[in-house]
Amino acid sequence: MESEELQADESIARFLLRCDEGEELKARVWWRGPSEVPSSLSWRVGDQPWRTERWLTSSGWTWSDHEWAVHSAADAVVFVRDLLWLASGGETLHVEYERDGRKHSASFVLSGAFETPVQGNLVQCAHIDLPMDEQGRFVGRGDLPNGWYVAGEDEDGLFRSYLVVVSEELQAGESIARVQLRCDEGEELKARVWWRGPSEVPSSLSWRVGDQPWRMERWRTPSGWSWGDDEWAVHAAVDAVAFVRDLLWSASGGETLHVEYERDGHRHAASFVLTGVFETPVHGNLI
Repeated sequence: MESEELQADESIARFLLRCDEGEELKARVWWRGPSEVPSSLSWRVGDQPWRTERWLTSSGWTWSDHEWAVHSAADAVVFVRDLLWLASGGETLHVEYERDGRKHSASFVLSGAFETPVQGNLVQCAHIDLPMDEQGRFVGRGDLPNGWYVAGEDEDGLFRSYLVVVSEELQAGESIARVQLRCDEGEELKARVWWRGPSEVPSSLSWRVGDQPWRMERWRTPSGWSWGDDEWAVHAAVDAVAFVRDLLWSASGGETLHVEYERDGHRHAASFVLTGVFETPVHGNLI
């Protein structure tokens, strides 16, 4: 993929996903011109926060009669999964590094990048062997350390995909709350916090990841929901995509999501361990 920025009518950088037979997936940013690049590379998608990571570097490469220096992702599979989750069809990948007090940057339009026929080859190279239906959607069920994920048709023939994390807090041996990410066929992503027991909850919900600052936001509050044999009240994110992007950026594999609301002077709180939540095969369906 060529960068939008040009120099002498040629792209200053290229973004490459590559898999050679018998090898692992590679993700590389090629920079035309410099003899070498530092190991620190920053990247983001759209206007989301920057991520600064340590990438492998190499120099002395040639491509189309030019010399290139290269950033190679230390773990290409993790990088591509993060990129897939963050990017939508029209988003742009921005990358930059700093050297001698000067920033060098490039941007790549990702439109169509994850809808090519070569995807199947790259997925196999990443050692991801997933059951798919005829439309290329993951089908099946799996367990998380603190929940589960499911994708498939329900009894009415509607294709549904969802992921659930149960709270650490228990009451009579049952979790007091659940976080659910869900997408039904033909609908948009939904993010919900389910509270076991109360008939209704206030619209104001606070959340944070780990020991980061609390965020207080207004959520939708549908009521009268049942799940199994229990009655639940629900907080539904007004913008589920924005919430999940913020959550993904804030969380690492072992972090914990904390949520709470206040009613009648009493604080109701729950916490959810996010280990493995952003590494499931159902992600492609939710995107």
